[in-house]
Amino acid sequence: MIKDFLFVITALCLLQVSLFSQEGRKRELVDHQWKFAPGDLPEAREPDLDDSGWRGDLFERTGETTDLINVYDALNKKYLQE
Repeated sequence: MIKDFLFVITALCLLQVSLFSQEGRKRELVDHQWKFAPGDLPEAREPDLDDSGWRGDLFERTGETTDLINVYDALNKKYLQE
């Protein structure tokens, strides 16, 4: 019985340490003057690509916040349907 009690206490202590050692969720803004173009553009990985025809006003038009999930949603629902 004492072994069971010590096992439970030890398990609870280890669980508490592991739960409180995790960092909270971190959100990062990704709207650093990004430009967007519809479709898959393999040539877009080139550093000297001319992106003057790409749109940069996605977030002003959609009113979405700029976390990664909303970027994906905005691209799929609003930008690519135009």
